[in-house]
Amino acid sequence: MASPTTPLPPRLLTLAQAAELCGGISVKTLRRAIDAGELTVVRLGSSAKSDRIHPADLAAFWGLRKVSQCPSPSAKMATIR
Repeated sequence: MASPTTPLPPRLLTLAQAAELCGGISVKTLRRAIDAGELTVVRLGSSAKSDRIHPADLAAFWGLRKVSQCPSPSAKMATIR
């Protein structure tokens, strides 16, 4: 048993939990990222249903894909020459 001063390891997330944490994106989006090698998973059983994502891996994946908000349509934009 861990002592009170030892932090417990973060809990692994199901794909549904990870998708919800990412603002409700599709589980299929996460599955495509896994298949492309962009997101690491831990398989606890013999099927894809047992895949779990470590919170640090999810944060790294999401941090690379988060897009900054587009400027307002009323904002002046520089002309491309």
